[in-house]
Amino acid sequence: MMKSMLIFPPGWDPRGPYLSLPVLKAYLQQNNQEVLIRDENVEFYDFFFSEQFFKRMSRETSTLKKSIYFNSTLHIQEAKYVIRSKDSKSWQRKFAWNVLSNLNYLAGKVYKGFEIDFNSMHFKYSHDSTSEIMRALSDRAANPLIEYFEKDCSTIEEIKNQEIEYIGFSVTGNTQLIPTLTMCKAIKELCPSVKHIQLGGNFITRISSLIGNLHPFWNYIDSMLLYDGEENLSSFLQQLENNKDYSNIPNLYYLDDHRNLKRNEIVESKTINSLPPDFDGFDFSKYFTDNLWIPIYTSRACVNKCTFCTIPNASGGKFRHMPAKKVVENMEVVKEKYGISHFSFVDETFLVPKMKQIAKLLIDNEQKDISWYCETRFSKLLTADTTQILRKGGCSNIQFGLESYNQRVLDLMDKNIDIAWIEPNIINCFEAGISVHLFFMTGFPTETLEEAKNTYHFANEMILKSKKDYGLPYSTKGFGTFGLEVGAGVYEKPEVFNIEF
Repeated sequence: MMKSMLIFPPGWDPRGPYLSLPVLKAYLQQNNQEVLIRDENVEFYDFFFSEQFFKRMSRETSTLKKSIYFNSTLHIQEAKYVIRSKDSKSWQRKFAWNVLSNLNYLAGKVYKGFEIDFNSMHFKYSHDSTSEIMRALSDRAANPLIEYFEKDCSTIEEIKNQEIEYIGFSVTGNTQLIPTLTMCKAIKELCPSVKHIQLGGNFITRISSLIGNLHPFWNYIDSMLLYDGEENLSSFLQQLENNKDYSNIPNLYYLDDHRNLKRNEIVESKTINSLPPDFDGFDFSKYFTDNLWIPIYTSRACVNKCTFCTIPNASGGKFRHMPAKKVVENMEVVKEKYGISHFSFVDETFLVPKMKQIAKLLIDNEQKDISWYCETRFSKLLTADTTQILRKGGCSNIQFGLESYNQRVLDLMDKNIDIAWIEPNIINCFEAGISVHLFFMTGFPTETLEEAKNTYHFANEMILKSKKDYGLPYSTKGFGTFGLEVGAGVYEKPEVFNIEF
């Protein structure tokens, strides 16, 4: 049987596992296809924050930076232990995060332009420019991952020792692109057993139309598999093992024997993988958290197509979901297998009726130790009675896509939300003991300064009310500026939003 490995690359949040590979692994193994999965993201962060790595920082000559270096490296292991320990005190955690912040700062001084935190990874070179990405793959002074993959990466060693033949990468964000291609280059150079490297994931689907026949990425990869991967990846691995033709595999872009790019037919998925995810191969002890939340889902795709969002066009297929009973069964399987009872629902939109069904089942099953949080939309269905049921059924936090607190802007975004629902939904959560997180943005095309201020002040008011009036200190907000991306509704119809290219 062909030896295969799926990798989640560096450049993502190391505080918890990403769901794509465990979902693929469960499906493939049901079809008698063995596959190893590795979270190289958390593996890199774990090595990055190590005395071994920061010995390389000693080349920095500044007296001040020398002081920061010696004081911080003395406490690296202690800081990691504190962050991962349930017994650490708040002052210890502050000290630990300060140590890691100092090390991040030092890394940016030694590797010019390199910035790393617990949300993303950035380099001197832009991940939005092909020419700059290619320069990043050979610039050792700016890209610490080159030396890491050559000398320190246990996954590379495993690929060599196990003689892995197929490698698949799941790339979900643009900050993973340079790390992914850096690793692909290392595999091509160091791992002679590997005969095929494939890129997949939401971000690869979004940029696939930009990667033509002569694109330099093809020097390091052999194919791209777009949209949902389970069924098509299973078919592809069968063909690869038997050295057969790829032409009938939907959603596959690949180079033929003459290195001509072939783009197979795009076929929308109509099924949903309802198997419990299989996390075997992920080292849960390495995540930078004292309370691991396991990702899980109830649906694929999204019921809405907001004009700023690229995800619906990269998800593949129409909105589809599994029965609430099956979702709860999967939660119980994961809890029993891994001893973890905290879950994060990663649906693009977790619909209120399904939230309510799952909460009721957890109540009926007396799963009192299971807790969960989710993302959802404001809805007239999120009543006071409903939020009380959700809280009793384990819901501790709801993340809302607020985006704007102005009806005109919400309508331009195609949010299909009545502004009159927003504050009552939030208050209903507070009264039930559920904290909230409010996502919003500024700079959406045609938004005025007053409209942006209105959203910002509203979000601040709700967060203050959560803490002051309801004793819920964990309500938060997160916002950024609008960015125009290929595949979003704004990009497809710029004239509607007064945008000129």
